[in-house]
Amino acid sequence: MSLAETLLPDSSAVDPLGTTSLNARVDAILSLTRQITKLVSRETALLKTRRAAALRETEAEKTRLSNLYAREMRAIEARPELLAGITPRQKEALRQASETFRGCIVTHVRAIARIRAVSEGLVVAIGEELNRRLKPVTSYKGPDKAGYNRAGAGAHSPAFGFDRSI
Repeated sequence: MSLAETLLPDSSAVDPLGTTSLNARVDAILSLTRQITKLVSRETALLKTRRAAALRETEAEKTRLSNLYAREMRAIEARPELLAGITPRQKEALRQASETFRGCIVTHVRAIARIRAVSEGLVVAIGEELNRRLKPVTSYKGPDKAGYNRAGAGAHSPAFGFDRSI
């Protein structure tokens, strides 16, 4: 039995990427990180060009890559020795890819936050306008006067009544 088999008896449980060597693992992590970075960058570009509906096309791939990336990061966090022995060059490449990915995510989150703020603002403005138009008339100024709301004119009764008896 080899040292790797002793340390990693079930490689599929420890290595979501299914690699068999340290170099292959580093290459797979780099490839995965670059793929997900490219996909998120493409989605950010779609958001910036107001084509958010096109995000549905990349949803399945993003979910697959995200899940794989998350499993790999959990495996490394649980067993840091999985990357023990990588060269300084490999370590720097992983660091740079990770940094680029984080920057891409920050940009993506900001784009989503902006779109959300605009969308929520539109919903609030539409709601306020509908509320203003459907609000019952609180004072009668006549049909030719400003402030007369035709939509609510017939839907309410006066707030006071007249008594003609003395």
